[in-house]
Amino acid sequence: RAGVVFMSEPAPHRHRAGTLKQKNKTFNSGKHSSKGQLKKLNNGKVERPSVRVTSRSSAPVSKEQRRLLKKQSARDKKSSLISERRRQTGQAEGPPKVILLYAFGQVAPATLSSIYSKLLSRCGYTHDTTYAPLTTCIGALSKHRVTLMHVSRDQGMDAILDACKVADILLALVPADSETGIDAEGEEMFSTLKAQGLPTMMGLVCGLSEVPAKKRHERKMAITKQLHTLVPEEPRVLPIESDDDISQVLRFVETIHVRSIVWREKRPHMLVERIAADAAESSPGKINVRVSGYIRGGNFSANQLVHIPGYGDFQMSRIDASPDPCPVGRVRRVGMSVDDAAETRIIHVADASQESLETENTPDLLANEQTWPDEDDEEMAEGKGKMPSKPKAKKRLVPKGTSSYQAAWLVDEEIQAENEEDDEGQHDLGSDDEDEDDDVDMGAIPSSSGVYDDASDDENLRGDESEEELEELKDEDDDQHVDEDEYDRENMHDADEEAEARRREESQNDVEFPDEVDTPTDTPARVRFARYRGLKSFRSSPWDPKENLPLEYAKIFQFQNFRASMRRSTDLAQHAPAPVGTYVTLHLRDVPTSLLAEYVASNGELQRPLLVAGLFKYENKLSVLNFLVQKLPRSDAIIASKEEVIFHCGFRRYVAHPIYSQNNANCDKNKSERFLQPGRSGVVATVYAPITLPPAPLLVMKPTRGQGEPSLVATGHLMSVDPDRIILKRIVLTGYPLKISKSMAVVRQMFYNPQDIAWFKPVELHTKYGKIGRIKESLGTHGHMKCIFDTPLAQNDTVCMYLYKRLFPKWEYSKNADAGSIASGSRAV
Repeated sequence: RAGVVFMSEPAPHRHRAGTLKQKNKTFNSGKHSSKGQLKKLNNGKVERPSVRVTSRSSAPVSKEQRRLLKKQSARDKKSSLISERRRQTGQAEGPPKVILLYAFGQVAPATLSSIYSKLLSRCGYTHDTTYAPLTTCIGALSKHRVTLMHVSRDQGMDAILDACKVADILLALVPADSETGIDAEGEEMFSTLKAQGLPTMMGLVCGLSEVPAKKRHERKMAITKQLHTLVPEEPRVLPIESDDDISQVLRFVETIHVRSIVWREKRPHMLVERIAADAAESSPGKINVRVSGYIRGGNFSANQLVHIPGYGDFQMSRIDASPDPCPVGRVRRVGMSVDDAAETRIIHVADASQESLETENTPDLLANEQTWPDEDDEEMAEGKGKMPSKPKAKKRLVPKGTSSYQAAWLVDEEIQAENEEDDEGQHDLGSDDEDEDDDVDMGAIPSSSGVYDDASDDENLRGDESEEELEELKDEDDDQHVDEDEYDRENMHDADEEAEARRREESQNDVEFPDEVDTPTDTPARVRFARYRGLKSFRSSPWDPKENLPLEYAKIFQFQNFRASMRRSTDLAQHAPAPVGTYVTLHLRDVPTSLLAEYVASNGELQRPLLVAGLFKYENKLSVLNFLVQKLPRSDAIIASKEEVIFHCGFRRYVAHPIYSQNNANCDKNKSERFLQPGRSGVVATVYAPITLPPAPLLVMKPTRGQGEPSLVATGHLMSVDPDRIILKRIVLTGYPLKISKSMAVVRQMFYNPQDIAWFKPVELHTKYGKIGRIKESLGTHGHMKCIFDTPLAQNDTVCMYLYKRLFPKWEYSKNADAGSIASGSRAV
């Protein structure tokens, strides 16, 4: 069998379909699965009917039961709507409507006070008052309560801005006997209020009796057209001359729809109607104050902080429910301020969970340092290597009879001479001692108090000169100082004009040649631009946001999830014990005594609007705030980065030194801007400031020279609270092609030594015509370099190198700035 070969059986024949075989369409089951597909999905599994637990709610209901359930839900919905309406502004259970009267034209203060008194008397209140906001009802049987107040132009821009932050209806008073109607100041105020949030407005035309009868209608229509041009909502315009006109105004006030302002809807705030203080001060310059008014926006808690615009944040000791001075359906009259039968009730008392007034973190500077003592520390502790605690002050001696003004120039000359000697290398170590020995016989410079530093010279002067001669010498010096001050005041205006012209020229150069910087010839570029780096791609190149942070970042607060934290703080505030619409008294701790002097008149009434705003949790902590701003087209002021401006953000106002940057949505890096230029949208202003819950409007004002009101230069809103937002300053080093050979070119005037070229060799080059290249090598010793580009250059092209460094805001916040005055009478945070 060894030679037997076994053969395999032949494969069975299989028919192969030809090209002419008919192909039918597959079955289309539509949107649903077919039975075959369901069998494949189940894979042989059989669906078992689920065991449903029968309950009373799942039991079938009858038609009568369904009708009763529908009726009950409709009744509950109606009752909720009625209770919500009662809690609205001006209703029975809600706070009264705040009516603000303000003149947008040249109206005499007596006329403004007369119209305000007529409105009060028509409501049934006959007491003569200057400003204090008064709550009353429109008519004896009306259920609509209103709080009337008026602000004049003499009280300043801050007063009208604070009043409009809480006002529901603005009565714009326009004179008919004036040629312009609404003047330039009134138009600027309109634009400012629209940026902040304009309340519901009505126009009142006064002075029609002074206009001829034939021109009254024409004059009223002209004012109406002017108001409709400024306010797109086209408010109603009514005359206010007779008693019937005042009744008509009050009827419209009662029925008008109040526009809601979003940023103040959920924030608790109060328009103070009464203020009182304790007899004794709680601490030097501080006093406990009680403020009363109606709660608006949201609920109050004694554990939260409150903010007074211009004075900062304060704590509360407790909240009392005071008797309502004007219940619904009862007109407030003189002597009827409180209900004698009612008693004050304590709503909430502050406990251990009250928010702290600490605004910034206190970093431990030695947390990462070695604290174990070494040999040097032990020697210093034993006194072997002691260092002097204070450097010995060097005495400057000048000839006798020299005034302090002349001595200042002599000292400057001496310092300048010493610096020149240091530069020349001729100054030795013993020259200071030798100079002091040579000048022993000269008279010493008197200090500001008239006491001489050298005791021996003082004794010689007592023997040579009398006290009268010393007084005459002092008087001559005072006269010279007065002359110097007058000279400085005369030349200050010229210096300001020169500085303004120089800043305007720099702003124009920033528009024409953005970010271009000349390479210094006396300093190596690798030293001058040591903090800068190059980026392969501004959009995609990495930049660590935690790299090389300044010390100020250890003092601020940052959230892992800002939106979630703010949502929790607002939810916590909704359950506060003092509800909206309640007339309460807030007991504030440690309020500056200057607040009473500024807001309270001699008769005990308020003389300007006073607001108290509640703060959510974390809103008194410092962080980095980013505002989206846009400069007004009509403003010609030059606003540079880190320049002092005044921020009005929500209920806060403070001095800020913002840095400006672009808002790039497609990358994590943003290029800085040297100036806030007009016509550029999407510019972000970054500052260190207390955390604010968005939405919050922003008004940017620039202080003016002298004591004038600050002018509005930009508007915007709060964009984010993010310290990790990267702002990069870009500089552009430029060079010019000297020789061009195909894709190679010799570039000059970008650097001036070979060491700088080798230092910046890895950085990519760009041209203004879109070419990309790199540095190949240095040529010679004068800064020429050979570069390679992707395509040949044009002779008129410019070679650019982009360098970047990170910028941080300017740290200017101080705890003691709360009661300090800022420009134009405003105050810090």
